[in-house]
Amino acid sequence: TVMESLGAEILAIRDKGKGVLVAARKLTDEDSGSSLGTTQLAKQAWDEALPEVQEAKAKTDSKWSEFPVEKWRSAVYVNRAYFGQLCTDTSDFIVNIAEKFKLSGNRVSLVEVGCGTGEFIRETSHAFRVAVGVDFNPHFIEYCNQQIPEGSRERYIQGDACQLVNLMNTTFPPEKGLLWDDVRVVACVGNTIGIIPQQLKDKVYRQMLELAGPKGVVIMAYWNASWFGDAVQNFYHANPQLCGSFKGDSIDLNTATLTTPSGYCT
Repeated sequence: TVMESLGAEILAIRDKGKGVLVAARKLTDEDSGSSLGTTQLAKQAWDEALPEVQEAKAKTDSKWSEFPVEKWRSAVYVNRAYFGQLCTDTSDFIVNIAEKFKLSGNRVSLVEVGCGTGEFIRETSHAFRVAVGVDFNPHFIEYCNQQIPEGSRERYIQGDACQLVNLMNTTFPPEKGLLWDDVRVVACVGNTIGIIPQQLKDKVYRQMLELAGPKGVVIMAYWNASWFGDAVQNFYHANPQLCGSFKGDSIDLNTATLTTPSGYCT
């Protein structure tokens, strides 16, 4: 799998019908037996890909940073209608993992990459010492911060997932302990990774694994490719506010990808 190629151990894979949930942890250099540290290998790969990545990142930043809250919230309602059971299964899967860590005497915190308007964080924050949602879109983060109830464990931060570790270091100073003294669950749910440009995905995966560390866990939720045709008809076609209108030539059933005239790609 992708994460195994980046120096991770797959802990669990759960087929949940319309989606697949994957839990993984970062291997240390001692675990992998590498003569050249995985951190050094990751840096080499990133340096080599940097020009292409920066170009893709500029295009993505422009589009998603200005996506309106109203359109996203509308898409969320369609998402919940079609993927409702998967959303519940994802929350249960992650909370159950947190509970297992806590039974071993650990405090546990959550960081979600691509939190959108905060639905997942709001549903699961009760299970964590702190639950942090990160999104590049400042409008989404402003909306999330307006919804935080008094005494909540939720935090929302606007920032770049390609700089996730630095972002957490800045927001949560290590000397204060919050987040860094905990087992960290780092999640990317709702197929968010599917709409991140291919050139950026390795960096996001690496940052998530680095933040979780060998004692934490990374959770990925993917749409199930075997449901792609059904999803095109009953989710994407019903969701023009998210991906725009499209016709048959936008659909590639062989690779289970959709690329619409609006620039949406998954």
